[in-house]
Amino acid sequence: MLIYLVITTYPNLIIAKKVSAFVVKEKLAACAQISDNIISFYDWNNALQEDQEYRVIFKTNLKQLDALKHYIECDHPYKVPQLIIIPVHSSDSYAEWLHHYLS
Repeated sequence: MLIYLVITTYPNLIIAKKVSAFVVKEKLAACAQISDNIISFYDWNNALQEDQEYRVIFKTNLKQLDALKHYIECDHPYKVPQLIIIPVHSSDSYAEWLHHYLS
């Protein structure tokens, strides 16, 4: 069954945890996983940046996908947040749990 992984990053653990808890509580995603201390390199205003960040992977369904995207884009501390969306197939039991939780 198809579910969606929505991947973004946050500048610190406090924000990543706050956003993750809100998103799951409001049923925009059934699960949020925070990866500890990644290092990102990127160009910003013609200068190479290096930052420590926290990657968050949200797991959601098609019904909640647009609402989750909107929340991340509007509430993110970055001017241009990373927002990567990947449709994936999961086990039937996991997808059923996810869809049930989000319904």
